[in-house]
This record gives sequence, structure tokens and C-alpha cells, in this order.
Amino acid sequence: MGYDVSKEKVDDFLKRTLYKIPRIQRRYSWLVENWERLWTDLENYHKDEHQSFYLLHTVITVQGNRDDRIEILDGQQRTTTMLAMISAAIDIIEEHGQSDALRFHVSRLTEALRDKDNNVRLVTYYPKDAPMLEWIQTPIVARNKPKKLSRVWKAYNFYFTQCFEPILEERGVENGCRHIAEVLYESMLLECYVTMAKFGSMPEAVTAFDTTNNTGKSLSTADLLRYWMLRNARHPEVGIEDHIDEKWNKINDVLEDKDKDIKDFVVRYWCGRLGERYQASKLLKHLDAEMDSTYRANKTALQNLMTEMADGAALYHDLINPATNAHNRRALRLMRKAGASQHLTTLLAGKLSGYDDHQMARLINLTEKVFFWYQIVAERGGSALYQKYANWAGTIFAASSPEEGLEQVGIEVSYFLVEHGLDEATLKHLFEQLTSDKVAKVTFVLGHLEIFENPETKLRDEDDMAVHRVVPISDETGAWTSWSNEDREKHTNKIGNWVLLPAGVEQLPEGY
Repeated sequence: MGYDVSKEKVDDFLKRTLYKIPRIQRRYSWLVENWERLWTDLENYHKDEHQSFYLLHTVITVQGNRDDRIEILDGQQRTTTMLAMISAAIDIIEEHGQSDALRFHVSRLTEALRDKDNNVRLVTYYPKDAPMLEWIQTPIVARNKPKKLSRVWKAYNFYFTQCFEPILEERGVENGCRHIAEVLYESMLLECYVTMAKFGSMPEAVTAFDTTNNTGKSLSTADLLRYWMLRNARHPEVGIEDHIDEKWNKINDVLEDKDKDIKDFVVRYWCGRLGERYQASKLLKHLDAEMDSTYRANKTALQNLMTEMADGAALYHDLINPATNAHNRRALRLMRKAGASQHLTTLLAGKLSGYDDHQMARLINLTEKVFFWYQIVAERGGSALYQKYANWAGTIFAASSPEEGLEQVGIEVSYFLVEHGLDEATLKHLFEQLTSDKVAKVTFVLGHLEIFENPETKLRDEDDMAVHRVVPISDETGAWTSWSNEDREKHTNKIGNWVLLPAGVEQLPEGY
């Protein structure tokens, strides 16, 4: 792992180079309590004669792709806030202060906002933050009042109006300006430090980010993949950044539970494509190498990949939220409600391979078979299935036709069950002993059996189904008088004591 970790003065950190907040990061999000705490900490440190230094935070950076700006992966919030604080201090001193000492402090503080070529120190990808971030780093004489405000501006305004103006009122203009300048220049810039962790590649930086970011929001595989694709799209020989952005926006539009669904889709898409279930860190490294080796400077390949991913997101949406008239709606909704999810890797592979409704029904039946017998009846943990579903997805992609893929997956599913000691006799015995008090699980089991035994049943959807116990669960009717507590508990939730009926039927038909 190529990296360098060092302790640096805030002055050196801000003034040595130029930085940017990449697309992989989120918007600036600090609030009043964060702004206030930072200023209070700095003032307390400034007053404390016994404390020789103050450690602000860790900054994780990555060398940019082609320009001179270094990307900040962790440390955006405090860095942006320090710039807002410095900007507000410069402005209030420029407005009120006149002494040579104050002008010296202003000139040194200004260097933290812009370099000798007048470039701002920090820029951001996010359009709503970018104008305000540039605004606070622009000299007060050269800027107009912003038309649209953002949280970056609110941080600046908080320091100007709620921190610095009261100080001037309390201490007087000259002493107040001097106090503000000394806290920021002499204490923060010259005596406060940041821990700088500099990395040469994004996967290494992300590994560090995940081990140090205890309070922030972790970066997902989807965040990183989007970043890498946009980075490669900006390559001079590619230039399809707008196309990548358009397709990512399409993914965002089609998937409803944004963060969760997008992250899940991206992982299932790639694990299926690769035919192997990777742990997060290994998948990130693989994707980083894949982006650079296969798609860097390859316009057509990158466009095709992004188009397939956007189309795949729509197919994934249809799997987790099937339409009312969808051919396989019942099975998909029953499995999802019962807690099944790993099978989506295999089903997405079928969708991406162009399986029609009937071929998808056969594929769903195979994955439903695994979920039913392996997880529900045999009560085996689902962790072993992540790898298998990725393997079966790889089988589908490798097949020359849907029929070949279905045949091979069927063989592999049967072998998987036998390999885990789940032959027909064992499964029959386990099913006879099966109990559950979870309505969703029972609905899935009985619905699965109903469709298998009676394909023409009118109970085609979970909304059409309701489950009831044949023998009552209380002794109010006297039906339990001859039962011991042990027998009552044993038989109440047995699958044989549950019956599947049309929704809305509150009483069992006569004869039960």
C-alpha cells in the first residue's frame, strides 16, 4: 500500500497545494452545533497557556487524476468550515480594522484562501456548494452578494454575525479584531495540526477511510464505481462525462430506496458479471483495476457498460417491485416478503441475458427451490448462498443460450442441495418437523406449495392470501383442555396447523 502519514500545521496543509472535493464525497453538511464547537475549541486552546498544540482532525487525500488538485476523501467538513471561518474573519477585520498588525494578519489569512496565481484553495463537484465555496474564498471587494445561499454560506454568516460581531461589541473594534486574528492565525494556522494521510490510489484511501471514519457515512461500492467511471470518462481520448452522468441519473431515478437499492444493485450486477462473490474491499480493488485496464481511454466500452448498467437498474427495479400484471409477480413478492434477497444476483443475470417471462419463471423456480428447501425447511444460514448465486449468475452469462444456462443452473442447484446433505428423504423429514410463527414465512411456504400443487389456483399474489391456524392458539373455546402446555406450544406453529385461504376470510370453512 503506497501512502504517507504525517503531522502538518494547518497553515502548511491549507497553503501547500490546491484541493477538490470529488464526486465520491457528499455535500457539505455541518450545522450550527459543529460550527460553534470548532470556534469554542479554538478559543479555549488559544487561552490555555499549558497546551502546546491542538490536533484538529485527520485528512485523507488522494492524488488527482490529471490536474494538480489533490482530492480530499475525508476532512471535507472541517476544511470547508475553516475556510468559511477565515473568510468571515478577513471580512470583519477589513470592515473595521486599520492597524498594521491587523493588515499583516489579513494578508496571511488570505493566503489560506487563494494561492499566488489567485486560484481558490478548495473547489467541489457539487453545483449547489461550488458557487458559495468560491464566494467565501474571494476578496470582499471583488464579489457580489450571492443570489443563492447554501450551507457553506450559512457557516460563513454564522461566524461573521454570531461569533465575531459579538466579540467586537464586547472587546471593542480594535481589540476584538486582534483577538479574532490571533486565534485564527497564531493559534489555528501556526499551532494547530492535522494528521495528513496521503494515498496514491482510491482503493487504498477508501480502506483507510473505512477504518478511521467512525462518525461519518461510509462510502459504498456504488459511490466508488461512479467516481471511477466519471474519472475515466474525463480522459482526453474519451470525453463522455455527460453520458455517464445521464445514465447515473437514470439509475437514481429508477431505484426508489436510493442508497440501499443502488448499493445492492451495483454489488449484484458486478458479482453476477464476475461470477464470484467478492468481499467489499476485494471488489473495490478489482473494479479499480477493471476501470483502468478495460475502460480507460475506451469510449465505446465505457459507454456500453454504462448503458447496460442503467438498463440493468430498470430490470432490477422490476425484480424487487414487480408490476401488478408482471408474469412472475407472485413468486417475486412472496420471496421478498419472506426475507429472500441473495437470489436477485442470479435473477438479474437472467434478465440481463434476455430471458423471456417463461424462462425467468423457470429460473425463479430454481432459486425459489433453494430458498424453500435450504433456508426455510433445512433452516440453513444464507451466507453460503451469496457465493453460489454469484456462481450461478456466472453460469448464465457464460451459457450460449438461455436453455443451456437453465439446464446447467438446474444441475448445479440439485448438486448443491445433495452436497449439503439435503437429499429427498432428509428434506421430507425436516419438512414434517417445520414450525414457524412468522406470517410472511408461512405465507411463502403455503403459497409455494399451493402454486406447485395447483398451478391454476386463483391465489396468484400475496395480496390474495391469508394464513390461519387450524387449531386455535388460545384455550377460550376449550379446544386445548386435553393438551399439555408442551404439546400446545409444539403444535400451535407447526406448518400442518396452518392453512392458506383467500384474503379477507376470517373464519375457516366448515370441516376444518
